[in-house]
Amino acid sequence: MTFHEFETAMVRFGDDLAAWPQAEQAAARALLAASAEARRLLDETLALRLMFVDRAPSVAPSGLADRIIRRAMELSPADRTRR
Repeated sequence: MTFHEFETAMVRFGDDLAAWPQAEQAAARALLAASAEARRLLDETLALRLMFVDRAPSVAPSGLADRIIRRAMELSPADRTRR
């Protein structure tokens, strides 16, 4: 597997090599053993995913949805469809 093929497989299958098809897993593991660039890509991808997983979901301020709907209802029909 080339580095480019590894990049493509990362996009297709994700960063969990255990979830990859067997043949691609074996080729990826061989590349990872030989290529610092491939290891760096995998490490960066895992770190990025963990940044999103570890974040608490954002909570909208109380009453925000009601204010948005109330404001939308105050608009004329023409203003509601204007982009």
